[in-house]
Amino acid sequence: MSNDELAVVLGHIARHRGFRSNSKNEAGANAADETSKMKKAMEATREGLAKYHSFGDMIANDPKFADRKRNRDKDYSHTAKRSDLEDEVHAISRAQTRFGSQIASEKFSQVFADAAFFQRPLQDSEDMVGDCPFEPGQKRAARRAPSFELFRFLSRLANLKLVIGRSPERNLTAEEIALATKGFGESKKTITFKSLRETLDLDPNARFTDVAKEKESTLDVAARTGGAAYGTKTLKDALGDAPWRSLLRTPEKLDRIAEILSFREDMNSIRTGLEEVGLDAVIVDGIMHAAANGDFRDFTKAAHISALAARNIAPGLREGLVYSEACARVGYDHAARPSISLEQIGSPVTRKAFGEAIKQVRAVAREYGPIDFVHIELARSVGKSAEERAKITKGIEDRNVEKEKRRKEAEELLGRPPSDDELLRYELAKEQNFKCIYSGDAINPAGISANDTRYQVDHILPWSRFGDDSYLNKTLCTTKANQNKRGRTPFEWFDADKTEPDWMEYAARVEGLKEVKGRKKRNYSIKDAACIEDKFKARNLTDTQWATRLLADELKRMFPAPEGERRVFTRPGAITSKLRRAWGLEGLKKQDGRRVEDDRHHAVDALVLAATTESLLNRLTLEVQKREREGRQDDIFHCSQPWPGFRIDVERTVYGSDATPGIFVSRAERRRARGKVHDATIKQIREIDGNRIVFERKPVEKLTEKDLEKVPVPEPYGKVTDPKRLRDELVANLRAWIVAGKPKDKPPLSPKGDIIRKVRVETKDKVAVEINGGTVDRGDMARVDIFRRRNKKGAWEFFVVPIYPHQIATSESPPNKAVIAYKAESDWTFIDGNFEFAWSLNPMSYLELVKSNGELIEGYYRSMDRTTGAINLSPMATNSETIRSIGIKTLSSFRKFTIDRVGRKFEIPREVRTWRGEACT
Repeated sequence: MSNDELAVVLGHIARHRGFRSNSKNEAGANAADETSKMKKAMEATREGLAKYHSFGDMIANDPKFADRKRNRDKDYSHTAKRSDLEDEVHAISRAQTRFGSQIASEKFSQVFADAAFFQRPLQDSEDMVGDCPFEPGQKRAARRAPSFELFRFLSRLANLKLVIGRSPERNLTAEEIALATKGFGESKKTITFKSLRETLDLDPNARFTDVAKEKESTLDVAARTGGAAYGTKTLKDALGDAPWRSLLRTPEKLDRIAEILSFREDMNSIRTGLEEVGLDAVIVDGIMHAAANGDFRDFTKAAHISALAARNIAPGLREGLVYSEACARVGYDHAARPSISLEQIGSPVTRKAFGEAIKQVRAVAREYGPIDFVHIELARSVGKSAEERAKITKGIEDRNVEKEKRRKEAEELLGRPPSDDELLRYELAKEQNFKCIYSGDAINPAGISANDTRYQVDHILPWSRFGDDSYLNKTLCTTKANQNKRGRTPFEWFDADKTEPDWMEYAARVEGLKEVKGRKKRNYSIKDAACIEDKFKARNLTDTQWATRLLADELKRMFPAPEGERRVFTRPGAITSKLRRAWGLEGLKKQDGRRVEDDRHHAVDALVLAATTESLLNRLTLEVQKREREGRQDDIFHCSQPWPGFRIDVERTVYGSDATPGIFVSRAERRRARGKVHDATIKQIREIDGNRIVFERKPVEKLTEKDLEKVPVPEPYGKVTDPKRLRDELVANLRAWIVAGKPKDKPPLSPKGDIIRKVRVETKDKVAVEINGGTVDRGDMARVDIFRRRNKKGAWEFFVVPIYPHQIATSESPPNKAVIAYKAESDWTFIDGNFEFAWSLNPMSYLELVKSNGELIEGYYRSMDRTTGAINLSPMATNSETIRSIGIKTLSSFRKFTIDRVGRKFEIPREVRTWRGEACT
């Protein structure tokens, strides 16, 4: 080959360089499912490689590659191993040397391979592990470290209680704990209650409190997933008996090995770390072999204390001391927690929420003086990603549509609009086919009226025990059934007071509820409630628990309380909700029975929260528990207000009155130009009759018959002499498949007999951002620059220049074309020296606009319509509404404001235009 030809060949290989993973999580037989499929497909392909000189030879001549050379979606059968392509590069180089090439050589091919097949090592996470609360300078242990697993197992044993018949409960003795921990992790990863029973040789009549007998054979004593001794046993198996026995004398080395395997991802980095521990080469090789096989892929996450602290606390736990006592023995304050910096919070969403909360509290303290008490209740969406929050929002929207439908049905039934309680009763009754699930008795449709005492709304799983106040944990039942059930789960009630046939009838009624699925159906049928009660509470709190704890700890340091007193309190949201209803504030959030989208509602909750004293909280909790025991509804409808006129004061403070303006919702202007520069999907551009047409590949499952008219005639290629005929045959096959109902077991076929998965169709899209010969959709606007110029009458006219992330990333200077409605960008107004820059509009810039007819519009900027140049705002109080299509060119007044953290407005007369952080003209 000539030098140019050799360059083309090597360049092609560099672009399609095959697959190689250097992560322990994608190694061996235990790899993730998608990667396992790829590896199996690669190995199958590699078996065929033995018949050929190289991978390229196989692609050229093997029948498997006759129709296509590359993979398709979810099909990895044509994937090359990177090592095979490296071999091919060296083989090409050797062959070219034999043919007299002056460039090709072993050194040349090695330099090329080092560059073309280079792969960055995966980033380790050791630096992100938090500090131990007990031992300064020590990082928290790996969750799979032997010392931590033993500590966790001992902690569970120290709290475990046994009971025989009606005898008092007792803890395990020190001798029993020693027996249970003997040879920990040497023979099994999971230690079930059944195996613990056998080890301790317990009386057959003895039972573990809070553990259902039927769960003893499957439930692990200490771990929710993976087993109490998962890491210890896995490490022992990798080391072998002799090295394991040797390393048991230095447990700190075993713990360090677990840390390396847990917090390092790159295999080379793991080997380096193991060698630094001082292990023999044979031991290192054994661990690396196990890592390459994927044995350590579940070595993830950090514990809450260091391995050193775990080893120090363990002796006290062996004696039967509980955690707090074992900590005190070695001088640890079990309740102490170190200060957490923002950099230590791994979740960016939680980090931002935490940081914003601290800034807000500081701003309030600066404005209004020292803070006496802080009551904290965080929204459940804290710590969730934008995608998760969007999914939650979508679920809420779907639920609201369904509720609106049910509201109209209930209104027809009652002859008047239903209250919220009546709507809930109707929804439950309809879902239950107007039957009490507990008793099987019919529910009279008129019984949905709130004053009908024949029926009550009951928490299926008692709220005081499970903390679940959601719709999925509620049922409408007869008052008699609720009184008989009291504060028990359905199974606990039937098991204690009824017969097995009664339970079977009840279970059949539950199974017959067609509209009830998933968690709610499980709530009706749960048997081992005592065992999973804590898990339910943990699940219900998991969204907020950590962020609440971090915030509370930091505020305690910011506002220290006198000795023996508390200044910072966390409050459960369910109690706040009950108090809000009891104090008559629920109506402030609704209009005509419907919830009003208004973010000032959070201020109502904050005032309720502030007025909730610790004594009131305790009284309410006891009252709810008492009502559950007595089989009464647990809502508190009558509770003295904090002071006379509290409700009126809240309404005036939050929503304003003739004398006061009310709460101003402050939102931060988002000035960051981050985000998707452009869409990832490249669409084809073809010039047809002088017009540039955009085509996209569309999955056949989404095709309609109208789409078939937009399938283009391909340009001639290969041996195809009549592309129009080929296109017509393909469209005919697709049309027949669509008419047949798109049968999945008979996918459409091309004229050659290949399965058709995607088809190129014409779109109405315009060419946006050109890349690699095609076009991609722009990302969201980063900002909009506002210019102004006086017209002939001396009045200001305003012009909008949209700016996108891809322009910021690639252009040395900002764009200077202002939108003209319904015109192509080439026809837009060019911004020259006759224009004056006013400001940049970023998401959540606050604006006051006055139209030429005198109408005042104000709110937060949300977006701009590129087609018309009109802008969209949201009212101050909510992001859920949009004031759309506000033309700005002829506004009689256009003002921008900044809003501080306590809701004060400050006008911005003008700004300096910037580009990539620097002033520009």
